[in-house]
Amino acid sequence: VVKYQRSVGFASITPRGSEPADTNTRYRVGSVTKLFTAALTMQLVERASITLDSKLAEFYPELPNALDITYRDLLQHRSGLSNYTEAAGFEAWRTQPKPRAELLQLIAGSGARFAPRERLEYNNSNYLLLGYILEKIHDKPYADIVDKHIVGKVPLTRTESGAQFGALPISYEKT
Repeated sequence: VVKYQRSVGFASITPRGSEPADTNTRYRVGSVTKLFTAALTMQLVERASITLDSKLAEFYPELPNALDITYRDLLQHRSGLSNYTEAAGFEAWRTQPKPRAELLQLIAGSGARFAPRERLEYNNSNYLLLGYILEKIHDKPYADIVDKHIVGKVPLTRTESGAQFGALPISYEKT
């Protein structure tokens, strides 16, 4: 039984005006997917499908330092890879789908920022790559993996991971 319910903010803001959010407004989950990705990765470790010391080169040998970067490094933001969200023009395409091959080429072409484990640096490329690895291991799209192994196991009744990119409002936007 719902005892209190309130909506704040906007579902959309456009040059023509704004639409207020309501209790049915849903947003793309954003960086919370990192938590899902980490949990899914640890589920594979628990089942002995992978180890945290498995190398990135297992699936992506073309990336810089792939023979030295482990899944643990990716989880801990210690890979040293370039961050695709810092690429030139990112703001122009950040809300549009980008083909996997293009993102991998962007990461590979930008080189390494530092040697693996040299330091910690928050980096969206790390979890993007873990998501791609999960898709390869499960042979399913990321949204299906989340639905089966996370959303379907806990009562996340208002969580939708399979929505089309762009179909949901952007939760925040830099101005």
